[in-house]
Amino acid sequence: MNNITFYTLDGKIVKAVELNKITIKDCHGMKVKCVLIDGSERVGFADSFYSFEKGKISVSDASSLEYLTLETFINLDESTHKFVGDEAHRYDINREAVPISLISRIDAILYSGLRWGGAITNKFNLTIDE
Repeated sequence: MNNITFYTLDGKIVKAVELNKITIKDCHGMKVKCVLIDGSERVGFADSFYSFEKGKISVSDASSLEYLTLETFINLDESTHKFVGDEAHRYDINREAVPISLISRIDAILYSGLRWGGAITNKFNLTIDE
């Protein structure tokens, strides 16, 4: 079964739910690691309200969601957790569309999004015992 497992910042499992077009929105804004069916991994901040249609990003609803958008910061100094560069590009974001049909599982860290005041990072900083 494809699932989403939610962890605390210190790696304790809080809950696991089946992964589908509705439950994937529960990890919106969190740092996630998507493990794909081919074993590869994608990491980023989950943005479940955007979809990629013909190369453009548009607002999505659950009935049409085919991708989970993962966002990473282009101009982030990982050693200081601060944005760098000129004012015009300091906060640039890379968005990657990950097809939901290719995701075998998602590991999500609760309260890891920027709105909760944690360190800004593009890394998935959670050790999970398999």
